[in-house]
Amino acid sequence: LTGLEVVRLAPLPPLQDLPANAEMAAATALEENPQLISARSKLESQRYEVKAARAEALPKVSAVLNGRYSDRQLQPTIPDDSRFGATVGVTMNMSLFRGGQVPARVSQATAREMQALQEAQGIERVLVARARSDFANWRAAKEVVVASGQAVTATQQALSGVRSESDVGSRTILDILN
Repeated sequence: LTGLEVVRLAPLPPLQDLPANAEMAAATALEENPQLISARSKLESQRYEVKAARAEALPKVSAVLNGRYSDRQLQPTIPDDSRFGATVGVTMNMSLFRGGQVPARVSQATAREMQALQEAQGIERVLVARARSDFANWRAAKEVVVASGQAVTATQQALSGVRSESDVGSRTILDILN
């Protein structure tokens, strides 16, 4: 980019906060994945919908309390005309027959709750499998790096031995190049 040749690169910093094993990786994935958090919130919402649908079959009770007070003086010679009044009432509404509407809503809400539950469980399974697989791939890649380093060291030692044999006349230049 700048036209300068790279002389020496700094090594990459080590990765931090990596899980120690596959189970910890899976647990972290289950705690922090936004899709799973969303699915769990949707499941909780569906549970409230089931409760609301069941509540439609329950009676509804309401209470009313009103108060009135008036104070007026018509003429200075007539005593005050004060009045106080109160109204108290309680009402209860309950549907006796709705043609199966409430049980149908409960069934629909329950079906949506089961769908949300299965969706959340499916996401959990995929996350656990993916976390374990990714952890295994990461560990395998680490071991490949170690093995490759050992292979380079072994190859350098073999080259040194072939060069030594060439110096004493046991090997040809073609053997060194190979």
